[in-house]
Amino acid sequence: MLTVDKLSYSVGNKTILADINFDLQHNSLTCILGPNGAGKTSLLKQICGLSKNKSATIKFGDEDLLAMTELQRAALIAYVPQKTSSLPDFSVREFIQQASYCHSAKTLPIDLDAILLTCELKTIEKQSLSTLSGGEMQRVLFASSLYQASPLILLDEVTAGLDPAHHDSICQLIHKTKELHKLTYLWVTHDINAALRYADRILILKNSKLIFDDTPDALKNGILLSEIFEKEFKVLSDEQGQKYLI
Repeated sequence: MLTVDKLSYSVGNKTILADINFDLQHNSLTCILGPNGAGKTSLLKQICGLSKNKSATIKFGDEDLLAMTELQRAALIAYVPQKTSSLPDFSVREFIQQASYCHSAKTLPIDLDAILLTCELKTIEKQSLSTLSGGEMQRVLFASSLYQASPLILLDEVTAGLDPAHHDSICQLIHKTKELHKLTYLWVTHDINAALRYADRILILKNSKLIFDDTPDALKNGILLSEIFEKEFKVLSDEQGQKYLI
């Protein structure tokens, strides 16, 4: 579905990403882990075209993403950033409606009311964005990415700073909509346990390089993660046998 080949990126004399190569399969959830400053957010921005890069090859199927217009890329890739700048004083419904800009009204494949219900936003659809809590705003941004109706969604730290209930709600939404809409997700997160639980595959960046590309099972004993993050991890199991790292 998506192929990233020989992606390198520098700012001045600082190397941000060095020779990154991977591909994504349709209807999969891939998490990107790594220490702060490893290049995770920069990688997402490279893929969706927010940072220009003439040396890399990034393809969606057989199509060159970097040669597309912004509108063409938006029909294929949605991006939920880690932080949002100032937002217009729209209602929840009005804001999400803007995400359909890359589709005509006749070809939009997803019903807005269905998205509002899925993301538990129907009861607050008329509320102004300025009145929302952090958890509610994250659900709105996530709903916008769904309504954009792009087959690939890039998520940048979408659970950061949320309380446990809102954190779990977003994780469940990602898992649910992946299956419901046959979506592909590339999710940057520092939540190792969420990655181990929900991801089909995990990529790990460190010192600007891709140093791990495998299934979550390869990380569940905590040994490799301890080496990567230079921190000792302990493995716990709940009553259902689900493993957690602390």
